[in-house]
Amino acid sequence: MVFGSAYERWYCGSKQFDGASRKRIIAHNVIVQYCPLSYIDNVMSRPVLTLTGEGRMDAYIDGCRTEGFWRRDGEEGQTQFFDADGNALKLRPGKTFIQVIPEEYGFAYDGRSGIFHCSYAPGSLNGPRAGD
Repeated sequence: MVFGSAYERWYCGSKQFDGASRKRIIAHNVIVQYCPLSYIDNVMSRPVLTLTGEGRMDAYIDGCRTEGFWRRDGEEGQTQFFDADGNALKLRPGKTFIQVIPEEYGFAYDGRSGIFHCSYAPGSLNGPRAGD
C-alpha cells in the first residue's frame, strides 16, 4: 500500500513490522524480479529460482511502474536493474524492497488502493492465495 511516497509492506492482509524496532516496514522503491522456476528432482516441494542470467522486472517508484529487465553475471555478481531502453534503473533514495517471483506468476499493482497482488500459477504447491 502506498504511504505518502513510500510503499507499506503487508502479508496475508496484515501490516508487517520490523521485529526489533516494531516500526512499519516501508520501502521507497519496489522491484519485482521475475525468475525461472524449476524443481529439484522434479519434486514440487523443492522449488529453485534461478537468480543468474537475465529476465523481466517491474519497478514501482513514486507510484509509477517502470518495465525493464534484470541481469546478474554468475553467482558472485551483483544483480543490476535496467529500464526497457537498457538504462540503469534510477531509484529514489531510501529503502528498496525486491520481490523475487517465478516468471510464470502474475503480479499487478492497483494504483487506486496502492495494493500489490500476486497470482500464483495453477498447481503451485503451498503457494499463498492471490492478494497475499
